[in-house]
Amino acid sequence: MTRPRGQLYVYDGRDLFAVIEHRADGWHAIIKENPVGAFASRELALAMVNAKRAKVPAAAINGEREHDTKRVNQIRNHQRQAQTRAAETCRVPMRGVIHAGKHRRVVDNKPEGTGSRVSGQDGDREG
Repeated sequence: MTRPRGQLYVYDGRDLFAVIEHRADGWHAIIKENPVGAFASRELALAMVNAKRAKVPAAAINGEREHDTKRVNQIRNHQRQAQTRAAETCRVPMRGVIHAGKHRRVVDNKPEGTGSRVSGQDGDREG
């Protein structure tokens, strides 16, 4: 197994945050010129340095939160509209068909019962 030569440098943004170096008694972590301690492996030392590094959020800019809220609402509205459009295009248009119970019948413009009527099986016309 090869050992890395030299020191490991950990940066926080552009600033040097910590140095990890190998010494006779193990891997030493030095955070901002303050020694943290000795570790059995460089992975443990690196994990300790990463745990100590705080990710401080940047200061809020005036109006930024309000702008973000408006943008999120705008995106949600667009998503709802897209879902509605997609749902409308997936529906089968019901042109000229009435679904009444189990049977389907075609709808014409003529009211039902117009024209000739056949009363029985013998074909007698009603008057």
